[in-house]
Amino acid sequence: MTNFVLPQIFDHETNQANLIIKSTSSFNALTELKNGYCDLALISASSQPVLSADISVKKIFDDEIISVSKKPLESEVTSLIVSKSKIDVYKILEKNNPLFSHLPYTAVESTQDALSNININKNSATFISARFLKYFEKDYNYHYTGVKNGFYALYKSNNFHTDEILKLIEMIKSSTK
Repeated sequence: MTNFVLPQIFDHETNQANLIIKSTSSFNALTELKNGYCDLALISASSQPVLSADISVKKIFDDEIISVSKKPLESEVTSLIVSKSKIDVYKILEKNNPLFSHLPYTAVESTQDALSNININKNSATFISARFLKYFEKDYNYHYTGVKNGFYALYKSNNFHTDEILKLIEMIKSSTK
């Protein structure tokens, strides 16, 4: 979302003086939120995260996860490069989908890392949200998996920026419909 959704939102906004956007894995974003290094974390997960009482969770959207690769998945992909937040997607597909059951995988920190790797390792595939396919469809082969994933906004409930955070979450939800 940090590469596609947020830039579109803030192209239209003029009051951005105190906004710093950092793209990282869902796991790192959650850690940074817990440690007070950020005010808002956007993560993907197969189920709503259960967190401490001081962290609020708002669902942004659900979406199907698709595989993308430089070569045809059915015939030429020999491995998967999977972000840590999508390992559970791989585990589901490994058990239920013959296209994925035989493929070994390598875990990387983030979807961005996975995409960078499949650009180098042309016989590999990774997983992304179908909602973001429009940014990739001309450069990649893709395959619908049938596996759903949720995208969530997390923030500390006692944050003095809560009103601004809630406005930002609503902007994100509106722009991802």
